Amino acid sequence: MTIRNLFGPWSPALADDIERRCQLRCFGGVVACYRGSSDPLIAVLRAAESGGEALDHARLIFDGLPALPQRRIISTFGAVTWPKRGRGDDR
Repeated sequence: MTIRNLFGPWSPALADDIERRCQLRCFGGVVACYRGSSDPLIAVLRAAESGGEALDHARLIFDGLPALPQRRIISTFGAVTWPKRGRGDDR
C-alpha cells in the first residue's frame, strides 16, 4: 500500500465496517463528480462496501489515475468527510 492511500476507507486505523462503507460511498460520489458516473472505479467502490478483495482492487484502480485527479478527489473527500470548523462555527 502506498503512503497516499493510508486515508479514508483504506486507513488501517479504521476498524468500523459501517464507517468504512460510509466513506466508500462518499468517495464514490466524489469520484463521480470528477470522473463521471460511469467511471469503472465507482462500481468497484460499491463492491468494496461488502468487503473482500474489492477494497484492494479499488485502491489499485485509484493509484492508476493521473496525479491531478487523485489530488482533487482526495482534497474534496477530506473536505467533505472532515470539515474544518472556524471560529464561532457551532454546527
